[in-house]
Amino acid sequence: METQTSGNPETAFASIAKDRYKILIHSQGHTIICDEAEESGGQDLGMNPFSLLLSSLAGSTVATIRRYADNRNWHLDGAEVKIAFKKVVHSETVTLSKEITLHGKLSREQKTKLLLIASQCTVHQILTNDVFIDTSLSE
Repeated sequence: METQTSGNPETAFASIAKDRYKILIHSQGHTIICDEAEESGGQDLGMNPFSLLLSSLAGSTVATIRRYADNRNWHLDGAEVKIAFKKVVHSETVTLSKEITLHGKLSREQKTKLLLIASQCTVHQILTNDVFIDTSLSE
């Protein structure tokens, strides 16, 4: 099986062999294991692909909050983001809700600004804009 690693942040490579649903994902010189839960036929060796999507949004959000607060020397001791998935029954509508907890000596105005900035993270912007996926078969 071919293995690729890439230092390009806009590229990810995933591979699966005969080891059930164990998936190796490579990006930016790092490798993570993705898998399905045992009840779904996997070995539960890592997060499933959907959990990785939610985790990407959570991680991008807290990093954006941290960067913004650091650039302004605000007293942010930490931030936590919980992402919840909701699908409307009999509809294609999906809602991802973000619950943000901020720790530190922050004014009401600073907290309000960080809440606004949380929606400016890269992953949030990608998920809330039109996304087109061009799929092709390589030889």
